[in-house]
Amino acid sequence: MRTLTLGVAIILLLIVVGCTTEQRELPPLEALPGDIWIRPIDGMEMALVPAGQFAMGSGPEELEYALDLCTAYYDDCELEWFEDESPRHTVSVDSFWMDRTEITNQQFAAFLNQMSNRREGGMLWLDEEHGQIEQIDGTYQPQSGYGDHPVVEVTWYGASAYCRWVGGRLPTEAEWEYAARGEERTLFPWGDQFDGKRLNSCDVNCELEWADKVVDDGYPRTAPVGNYPEGESWSGIQDMAGNVYEWVSDLCVKLKGVAFWSTI
Repeated sequence: MRTLTLGVAIILLLIVVGCTTEQRELPPLEALPGDIWIRPIDGMEMALVPAGQFAMGSGPEELEYALDLCTAYYDDCELEWFEDESPRHTVSVDSFWMDRTEITNQQFAAFLNQMSNRREGGMLWLDEEHGQIEQIDGTYQPQSGYGDHPVVEVTWYGASAYCRWVGGRLPTEAEWEYAARGEERTLFPWGDQFDGKRLNSCDVNCELEWADKVVDDGYPRTAPVGNYPEGESWSGIQDMAGNVYEWVSDLCVKLKGVAFWSTI
């Protein structure tokens, strides 16, 4: 688990996809930081994240904060859960384009209808039993009401295959954290104070015993992508805290804040 300062602790496993550059049809060369480009193959909005240098990982004070936040919801939190965030170190990142939201069930269903649900790494790209996409008469489609929700229960291989399909790749761990925190290294994408109204988390609608009964984000499980614009990061990327986990190319799970539901 990485980037634990981005809303740690209230976590079970959901997997989504978010791609970055190396497009089949390339964005304009004259683009400037903050520009938006729409990817032709799936209609995804991409934001240009400028090159920069930042302190990646967490220091002792941030680890203690993560532990405190975890303890607010769990009884048996341990500091060692978060220590793989250390040591904090300086990383330089070249500019790159990145998806502004997670890939939706509608987008991933279109991918499966063209490529099929293949087996790779010993598993199907999508766990059809536990995800929010179903087959009807041989055609993949989102379950009712979940078309604009982030696709879940996708393996790393499935996530990587989708990114290749659109002409891109999964972001690196460093790119993901930089797009979320920036050179200022905020604890959350929007700043240093937690705000339950800026993300989807296990709140009053959630049935788990550690739900935060003070906040009501409007959804018992996943929420539509881009549903919390006030939670947008400095780079113009949305949903970088809350809703679901994401894969990165480094073959580890990247935390996108406070996730809350899973059967994987």
